[in-house]
Amino acid sequence: MKKRIFLMLLLCAALFLTAAVNASSPKVVDGADLLTSSEEATLEETAEKLYGRGYDICLLTMNGGYGGKSVSDYADDYYEDNGYGVGSKRTGVLFLINMTERDMYISTAGDCIYAFTDYGITELLDELAPYFSDGDYFEGFSRFLAATEEYVDAFEKGKPVDAPSGSYDGGYVTPGDKVYYDDTDVLDTLPVCLVLGFVISLIVMLFVRRSMNTARISNDASHAIKAGGFELTKSHDRFLYSRTRRIPRDTDSGGSRSGGSSVHRSSGGISHGGGGRKF
Repeated sequence: MKKRIFLMLLLCAALFLTAAVNASSPKVVDGADLLTSSEEATLEETAEKLYGRGYDICLLTMNGGYGGKSVSDYADDYYEDNGYGVGSKRTGVLFLINMTERDMYISTAGDCIYAFTDYGITELLDELAPYFSDGDYFEGFSRFLAATEEYVDAFEKGKPVDAPSGSYDGGYVTPGDKVYYDDTDVLDTLPVCLVLGFVISLIVMLFVRRSMNTARISNDASHAIKAGGFELTKSHDRFLYSRTRRIPRDTDSGGSRSGGSSVHRSSGGISHGGGGRKF
């Protein structure tokens, strides 16, 4: 009984702490004082609607440097240290504007990593840069939130904003466009592809089977061991460690892009996507 009461109290404490973290995570942090109070309130209201759908938002403005960190590390750490993110995957997006460094940076986590592909981030930042260069900060942040909703809608429908793949772009989505699917070409060629794939697989299977049919029954394996050679009496596998090397993507907005999202891990151990540029 005491153990059950303790577990209930622990659960209540966890719920309280979760609520406290959410309450201490404002959607607009205007450290550079770029927005009026009414503009902040309008942006907060829009961001709260996205939060209600499961996507946290942080619009961050600042002056000064990053304390020895890169802009990406600073953005990722700010997101984590201030309790942003929905659910166990910490789903959400942070949009940073640094007036001193003239940096724009988008940091994503959770499902937003896939909603904001590398291509989508580059396209969005290129669109937003003129707003901030001209001092239209409220319009720039408003457009970011509108684009976030578009990106999320596209992601939830299974077709995130991404670079075209090959010559087929029937289902390709660009910011502001209506999300749609066009599978006509795929359905027309599907039967031919299936038949061709089956025939090729059958030929390969028969060839491999024939070339490998050289086995003969033997009562022992002594003929396979060299006289006086090494004799293995015991063996076992032991996994020691693994190492993954992550190569950061080039954040230059020029050049061609491949699809998908580049992912890195922050100092706090949380996976993030993202990208940035100057304005």
